[in-house]
Amino acid sequence: MRNTTKLAAMATSALLLTAGCSSGDVRAGAATGTTVQVRVLDMKFDPAVVTISPGDTVEWVWEASLPHDVASMGGAPVAFASELQTSGTYAQTFETAGVYDYTCTPHPQMTGQVIVEG
Repeated sequence: MRNTTKLAAMATSALLLTAGCSSGDVRAGAATGTTVQVRVLDMKFDPAVVTISPGDTVEWVWEASLPHDVASMGGAPVAFASELQTSGTYAQTFETAGVYDYTCTPHPQMTGQVIVEG
């Protein structure tokens, strides 16, 4: 009989612990956005198109030998631009839904797109 009581107590504790964690995780997820990485390579962005939600951040990570930048193109809901660089990162948080086309200004054939759905 003792084992049954102990087992029931352990099951109840596990259930309460799981419910408490799941409730906390939902609040934490709602309070913070997601970060998506885009690699800046020589002559391309990888991936070239990302789809995110409002409040999410795109972080561009340079892995290039040539200097590149990230600059929004005309018509983007919000303008943004990084420095010309060969290493490091640049991050932009997107609060407004829309389509954000961007390019590398020294290499205009390098283009990318951030789609913010919301």
